[in-house]
Amino acid sequence: MSFAQEQDENDPAKAAALVREAVKARGGEAYLKIRTLVSRGQYTPFDKGVSGNPSGFVDYIAYPGRERTEFGKGDSKFIQSNSESANWV
Repeated sequence: MSFAQEQDENDPAKAAALVREAVKARGGEAYLKIRTLVSRGQYTPFDKGVSGNPSGFVDYIAYPGRERTEFGKGDSKFIQSNSESANWV
């Protein structure tokens, strides 16, 4: 790799332009104003390389730096919360 190619790959202006294009592709200003997000899915635990039964989860994120994930339902629900300074189950 030549010095000119290496400089081009580490160009801060090029990196900033790439980030601006990514934000624009995600929705621009509306994307930047997102403060909360809720997602749902299936989680499959593994024990010694063997998969267990899938379990549903709900993930709540509040930007910046807070998250709550609920695994399972009812009496078997497991909740994990994370923040910038503390984490608890």
